[in-house]
Amino acid sequence: MSDFDLIAHKNALIRAKEKERRNQPPPQQGPSPEQLESMRLRQETDAIQARADAVYRLYGAAAPSYDGEESLLDYRKRLASGLRVHTDTCRHDFSREPGAVFADSETKVYKEAAKNWQRPGDLPAGELREVVIKEGPRDVSYFVAGKGSGSMFSKVFGEFMLPGLRVKFVKQKS
Repeated sequence: MSDFDLIAHKNALIRAKEKERRNQPPPQQGPSPEQLESMRLRQETDAIQARADAVYRLYGAAAPSYDGEESLLDYRKRLASGLRVHTDTCRHDFSREPGAVFADSETKVYKEAAKNWQRPGDLPAGELREVVIKEGPRDVSYFVAGKGSGSMFSKVFGEFMLPGLRVKFVKQKS
């Protein structure tokens, strides 16, 4: 075999490899569709948990995390069910509600639970619970009493409190 034939053979091998490389699909750019779906699901569950966590923190607890095996609607129902005890009007079972109806019930539960945080339904009468809420750079402690406690806080801490101040605003007629 001559040198010319050897060079021609090597050139043919190089061209075949280049042709094979051109026929291959380009390397994938960015995440795959499965990864995109996983990221979207993670963002949705984080948003749902953050919304519930804002109310759960008022009761000194954290919202349960998503377990990955339930649907998003079931997860939302589980979070709302945990707050049901702190509401007056939403004590029914959410498991049979369709998504559109549940959205209204969920909003009502969150609003009522956020409104009633100073009288938690799961705290027995006569007991106090410390709730720590982050306000700016510092933590502020609030002490809440269970429903039916009446003015228990003032009975316990009355001697350390200043007497009440009554203010009356009078609007002048013009």
